[in-house]
Amino acid sequence: MTTAQKLFDQVIAHGSCDRSLLLQFIDLNRLNSIVDTSPFCEIQQHPLGFLCVKWTLDSTHSLRMHIWSKQFHWHQVPNWQIHDHTFSFRSVVLTGTIQNKTYRLTNEINEGRDVGIYRINYSNQKSHLVPTGEKAKIQIENSSIQLQDSTYSLPCEVLHRSVLRSEYAITLLATVQSQTTLPGVGPRVIGTTTQNQYAFDRKIDSKVDLRLQMKTAAFEIGNAIRRSY
Repeated sequence: MTTAQKLFDQVIAHGSCDRSLLLQFIDLNRLNSIVDTSPFCEIQQHPLGFLCVKWTLDSTHSLRMHIWSKQFHWHQVPNWQIHDHTFSFRSVVLTGTIQNKTYRLTNEINEGRDVGIYRINYSNQKSHLVPTGEKAKIQIENSSIQLQDSTYSLPCEVLHRSVLRSEYAITLLATVQSQTTLPGVGPRVIGTTTQNQYAFDRKIDSKVDLRLQMKTAAFEIGNAIRRSY
């Protein structure tokens, strides 16, 4: 069993992970090697403004590390943050603070604000926001603050957004792809009622910048682990 698989199983089962195993996994030399050579690891600038490191375990399971910083300045334009996933996930906050908000759609005339529903299509490390023509109203349903070592779970197809509430944060997610989502149907994004299409390039252009972020992530997680002892 690979280290990524062991961490995935721990997050899914317990909402936590073995600290010594995690330190081994995020060691800078190991991450450098993974970035350069592993076909199972993908690192992208996420359109919602964080760095996403994804280890694919099989066709339905993945381990993901999300690195958040207020120093990151990329995001999709327009900056529509409310979305859902075609997978369910359980995550643990390794360091920092994240606020999670969930939403629901309604057709009640006097409830919520008017929105348009978009779907995401993927091609060549780009994500495309495509309008579905559907309109609805949206309301916030729940809000929670996730501190270091806390756990957060979300079923697939639940609308939500995550907000960085500290200068820096890292979360580790175990994701399980839905078996009921139709093939080729992407997740939803909530936007305005216009019918425009938008694209975002997720590709990392500079490996120097990427290595710096990996080094910073290893340092911050190591500090968080040592503080908790």
